[in-house]
Amino acid sequence: MKIEKLTESSIPAFKEYFKKYAHEQDESFPPLESFTINENEPVYVLKVGSEIAGAAALMIYPEYREVKQVRFRIFHSTDALEKAINFY
Repeated sequence: MKIEKLTESSIPAFKEYFKKYAHEQDESFPPLESFTINENEPVYVLKVGSEIAGAAALMIYPEYREVKQVRFRIFHSTDALEKAINFY
């Protein structure tokens, strides 16, 4: 189990994870087709093996920075996290 900053090659897997689990939270801000790695939208993923088991994605746009706030695109983990923790 490890936490990694999203890479360009992992974007499709992140989008699939979002599509699969966003309904459990706020689906308002899906990553667009043109989504890419940038400083205003950092994403960290939790991996168990090679599979994404969690994600924390922020939106730190200039208008949010002005009022010293950020928004989460998604902050979620699957039960794979609990299974991995119990394994250790």
